[in-house]
Amino acid sequence: MMVSPLAVIPKKEPGKFRLIHNLSRPVGSSVNDGIPRDLCTVRYSSVDCALRLILRAGRGALLAKVDIESAFRLLPVHPQSYPLLGFRFDGAYFYDRCLPMGCSISCSYFEMFSSFLHWVVVQRAGLDAVVHYLDDFLFIGPADSDDCSRLKGAFESMAAEFGIPLARDKSEGPVSSLVFLGIELDSENLVTRLPVRSGAVRQYGSLAIPSFIGPARGPRCVLEVVILGWDIWASGYPGGGNGV
Repeated sequence: MMVSPLAVIPKKEPGKFRLIHNLSRPVGSSVNDGIPRDLCTVRYSSVDCALRLILRAGRGALLAKVDIESAFRLLPVHPQSYPLLGFRFDGAYFYDRCLPMGCSISCSYFEMFSSFLHWVVVQRAGLDAVVHYLDDFLFIGPADSDDCSRLKGAFESMAAEFGIPLARDKSEGPVSSLVFLGIELDSENLVTRLPVRSGAVRQYGSLAIPSFIGPARGPRCVLEVVILGWDIWASGYPGGGNGV
């Protein structure tokens, strides 16, 4: 059995931690070294996708989001892979039986699963204004319709049917403003903001949505901002400053 080190990383929520099975060690002979890189490639949705759907729905569009609880733990590992997922704890040896955080192929596998859930919701609701990023799902609908509520309801119903646990404390909406992928989306004012969870600083930059997704803004980027100990993933966000 291959034995790889464990690590524990604090989550944003106080008192909660993320267990990492570091399958990239030892370098050169790790589990991840034996996985072809092309199998680990993932194409994620971006905030741009959400912004286009907001513009399509119109000013004041309703937004809702749902987060899957302990997402990777939902997917079992084939028994043939158990010997690759060994770890040592408190003097004893164990192996993982679920998709581990720390395996290079985990995100790719879970993205296929979440894409399936995305497809089911679209088919059942008869609406396509859905964006997902791994375990985060965003639903959008015009202000004068129940589209957003229908999409969220279809997802929650599907989750109950499939036995998928949801992080109820992270569920939100329908509202006209919420944070998705680390960026605040404000459909009423058609702006985006990069919020900072600090009492002293309320936000970090804002940008008008039409300018945000316009071709003149330059190349997209992935910005990782670490402010006062809070990591923010901002996919496609051009940075601070005001847009027009």
